[in-house]
Amino acid sequence: MSAAGGPVNWTSFLIVFLLACIGSRIRLQLPGLDRPVSLAFPFAFAAIPGQPPWAAWLIVAGSEVFERLSLETPRRDWLRELRRSVYRLAVTAVAVFAAWRTYSALSDEGKLLWPLAAGLAAGAYFIVASVLHSLRVAFSKNASPWEVWNRTWFWAAPIYLFAPMGVFVAQLFSDARSGWDALMGAGLIVAAYWYLHSYFPRLQQQQHHIQQLAEVRQRALETLAVAIEAKDGSTAGHLQRVKLLASRLARKLGCNPEE
Repeated sequence: MSAAGGPVNWTSFLIVFLLACIGSRIRLQLPGLDRPVSLAFPFAFAAIPGQPPWAAWLIVAGSEVFERLSLETPRRDWLRELRRSVYRLAVTAVAVFAAWRTYSALSDEGKLLWPLAAGLAAGAYFIVASVLHSLRVAFSKNASPWEVWNRTWFWAAPIYLFAPMGVFVAQLFSDARSGWDALMGAGLIVAAYWYLHSYFPRLQQQQHHIQQLAEVRQRALETLAVAIEAKDGSTAGHLQRVKLLASRLARKLGCNPEE
């Protein structure tokens, strides 16, 4: 695996873009996230090694646009959606350049093995993209950037760890000398999907079980408090009124539901 840069390899460009579009259709529900995420990024990331930054950005941004057009319905507020799209493309450009520079610096003259360099470059992409997107959401909703990042990006991090695998699979298809190389690449895609599809639902079930236990404990405490309160008719309903006022005050202060 060579360092990033050089002329555009159009054969590799088309193969990586096709793999990214296929990955965008493979979606997984991760714990802590409201919407499922796709496997588009690990394959789109494969454009960064061996391609100039603008070509890598075209693949990453193109796969994101393809995913949104194929899965999301058009919105009436097209001007607002246009501004969001322009911001997303700008963030993608900055994140791709950061990852490209990281990979180039770490893999130049064999400083690090390409899997480690690819993993660190994917980490750089994740940090830049997640921070910039979290800042936009926090500014628009007058919320804490850390809370936004922790709620929307923390559980998405494992997808970015699969970037070296995406690079390896794309290399197998691009430099395939026989059908066995292509078959091995397809097998790795299936294996990665099977692993994610079997591991994360179990993690989500455990998280849901813990949440149910917390809700049962909360209801038990409320029932006990109401029973104690019922002994004194002059303070009937006091617990619910305090809870309601405290919740409204917390929302005014900008607290999230967990707080």
